Amino acid sequence: MKQQTVVQLMDFIPNSWRSMEQLLVGLASRLQREGWQTVHVFTGEPGPRMLDALRALDSPYLLVNDPIGRDDAVRLAAQLQAHEPRLVQTHFLSMFNPALRIVKQRSGARRLVVTDHSSGLVSRKSPPMEVLSRLRGRWAAGHIDRVIGVSDFVCHRDVEGAHMPAHKVTRIYNGVDVGRFLPPVQARAAQPLTLGFIGHLMPQKGLSTLLQAAATLRARGRVFRLLIAGEGPQAADFRAEVQGLGLGDCVSFLGQISDTVAFYQQVDVLVVPSEWEEAFGFVVAEGAACGACVVTSDAGGMPEIVGTQGEAGIVFPRGQADALADILGKLMDDPQRREQLGRQARARVEQHFAMDVTVEAYAQQLLSLLA
Repeated sequence: MKQQTVVQLMDFIPNSWRSMEQLLVGLASRLQREGWQTVHVFTGEPGPRMLDALRALDSPYLLVNDPIGRDDAVRLAAQLQAHEPRLVQTHFLSMFNPALRIVKQRSGARRLVVTDHSSGLVSRKSPPMEVLSRLRGRWAAGHIDRVIGVSDFVCHRDVEGAHMPAHKVTRIYNGVDVGRFLPPVQARAAQPLTLGFIGHLMPQKGLSTLLQAAATLRARGRVFRLLIAGEGPQAADFRAEVQGLGLGDCVSFLGQISDTVAFYQQVDVLVVPSEWEEAFGFVVAEGAACGACVVTSDAGGMPEIVGTQGEAGIVFPRGQADALADILGKLMDDPQRREQLGRQARARVEQHFAMDVTVEAYAQQLLSLLA
């Protein structure tokens, strides 16, 4: 008897072993136990570890061009027909890409699920363009059976800004590997207190806000060190800003680091000051999983990770350096509060953002559509 098939279609190359690769393998394994085979479609060859995992699952894969245009969609649909797919799920592809409709209709799939990982807000439109936007949403809703947003922020944006019907939109948080991202075995060193930032060195990530807050803390006589991990187009500008603020003796630029777990484990307070509307914020979730005290801006979906009421971290208004300095100053004076937030952060991640929780949520969503 021919296996029933689910297709995972994405603008993604699984050449490492990050959260996305783990999600795909975990979900394919979970669906396999229910009698479903998964066919993956990537925009590049899988890396060795992913390839081994797909072979172990007897899960074939296909390749498609990036970006996926109409002709690519027609060719892909023809290839997928041999697998007789029942459902196609997409990742990192716009819900308004006409190729998705072509793939669904021509492959014979009955269901189309779009996973929305995208950050940012929908731009404001003039009245005529707003009418067109609503029509576009109605057109997309005609062939999309479900939109899965990776945060409540994304879901709200897709309903209010992209005009997708609310009953077709649901939220499933991204997952992190809680077996890898662990709190340190030994307690963090008491002195000096260590602040941490990790991310792409560009203005949207809010590093200038953190540096200004650090300068305020220094002016108040505070002693600390700040570790900055990452590279980016404005790296030289940020280094110059550090010198200009007189922070050269307490700020260290680590560059691109390979062991992010060790970084999270050595910081007392992880600061995520992004001013860009992040869809989710893996840095927040990973740091929280490692038991760091997390201070995040209110941008996008990041507050949802620590709890909008500050259950497992502290949220500050983006771009407000003085507010951030006040929060950090209070945390410096209260090690018990830092430790409490770190413990609560780890517990919250285990409950809501562990990879097995995410995999099961996706499996239940897909199986309900396949029933």
